[in-house]
Amino acid sequence: MGLQAFGPDHLHFLHKYSQLNDNIEYAVTKHFKVEIEILPNDLPRELAERRVLMDHYEE
Repeated sequence: MGLQAFGPDHLHFLHKYSQLNDNIEYAVTKHFKVEIEILPNDLPRELAERRVLMDHYEE
């Protein structure tokens, strides 16, 4: 029987396993910022800025 019994999808996965494993290891060990620099109560100010931009584009 051999590997042919698994079908092309299984063979493709086994062929790509090394690359997939490397990508997963990179994603898991990647550092990211823990602090959030956006204030949670900043929405009203941001909406006001967006409205000014929209008014500018409507002209």
